Amino acid sequence: MAASGMERSYSDMSTPNITRWIGIGLLGLPLYGVMTFFSSIDPQPDPNTHYEAWARFVTTDGYALKHLFLTLLGTIFGIFGTIALGAYLTRSRAGRMGLWAMLITVLGYSLFLTWAGVSTYLRAL
Repeated sequence: MAASGMERSYSDMSTPNITRWIGIGLLGLPLYGVMTFFSSIDPQPDPNTHYEAWARFVTTDGYALKHLFLTLLGTIFGIFGTIALGAYLTRSRAGRMGLWAMLITVLGYSLFLTWAGVSTYLRAL
């Protein structure tokens, strides 16, 4: 191998470094829960029975900002946390099952992000 003039390069991502990043990523899961909790403290009126109150509620700037930043950013933290959890589970006996669970969960989060982003954008118009 050395005769070809090519050396094997090594990454700076040592095992303690990877473990630290996984730990930081796992913080996304409780952040997701907290942000979702705070975004749902003020419930919206039922559009079937109180349409005018609902229309006023969903067209306020506060609702749009709260919905965008708390719900959508919280979901993004949830995606990062889920990926970190999947990486953590790969080292256990449930590695393959953890990766499948991560894939399905991130797919579900992604579908929710599309729906939530479109609904917020349309309400802002």
